[in-house]
Amino acid sequence: MIHDATEHRGDLGDRAAGHAAMSTELAVLHARAAAQAPMPASEVCLNCGTPTTSGARWCDADCRDDWARRQGIAAC
Repeated sequence: MIHDATEHRGDLGDRAAGHAAMSTELAVLHARAAAQAPMPASEVCLNCGTPTTSGARWCDADCRDDWARRQGIAAC
């Protein structure tokens, strides 16, 4: 739940904590939306650009893991 900054009637520290929580919640919502978006199939490896077969996204498991690591995603 996103916090309304007007809810905080405390001191500056309380308000700052509310803004930090709101920012964190927004980042989580964006990350969840991005994770649910379908990843397109490709004719080349999404990591190194090597041609792939049958619409595979990566040429091998190492490229897949490297791509996921750079994207900040747990191994696919």
